[in-house]
Amino acid sequence: MSSINKKESLSVSLFPIFNILICTLGVLIFIMTTVSVLSLRTANVPLNITYYKTAGPEKKTPHYLVWDGSTIVLPEKKDTVFLEYDVSKMKTYKKSHDYIKRKIKGTEIGELFDSIKKNSRQQYFVVFVRAKGFAGFADLKNFIKTEGIDIGYDPVNNDSPIKL
Repeated sequence: MSSINKKESLSVSLFPIFNILICTLGVLIFIMTTVSVLSLRTANVPLNITYYKTAGPEKKTPHYLVWDGSTIVLPEKKDTVFLEYDVSKMKTYKKSHDYIKRKIKGTEIGELFDSIKKNSRQQYFVVFVRAKGFAGFADLKNFIKTEGIDIGYDPVNNDSPIKL
C-alpha cells in the first residue's frame, strides 16, 4: 500500500488570492482617482467651441444650438427662442414640430434652419443638450431630422457657460 510521505503532502498556496486582492485594490484606486479628477472640474468652466469642417469628401460646417427644454439658443448670433409649452408633454411629434416651427419662424434661428435646409450637404447642427432638457430633446432631434438636416448632439451641465 502506498502512503503519502509528509514531505510530499499537498500544501495550499495563497499566491492566487493575493493576486486577486492586489488587482482589486488597483481597480479601486483607479476608480477613486477618476472620481477625484472628475470632481475637480467646476461647472463654471466655459465650454469653448471652435469651428471646424468635418473630414471626408463632403466638408460640412457645424452650426451650434443649445437646448435646455424651454429655450433654443443660437450662441453664434446670440439669438434665443423661448418655448412656453413643454414639447415633451405634447401628444404627437406633429404637434411638437408645428409648435417649434411656429416659435422659430421669423427669428435668426428660423432663418438659419431655412438656410441649412437648402444647403444640407455642407452644413449641419450640433446641439448641446443641458441636463434639464433631455426630456424634450427627442422632439427637437426628430424635428431637425424631419427638416432634412443632419444633427449631432452632446450633453453639457446645466450651469456650464458656452463660448464661441
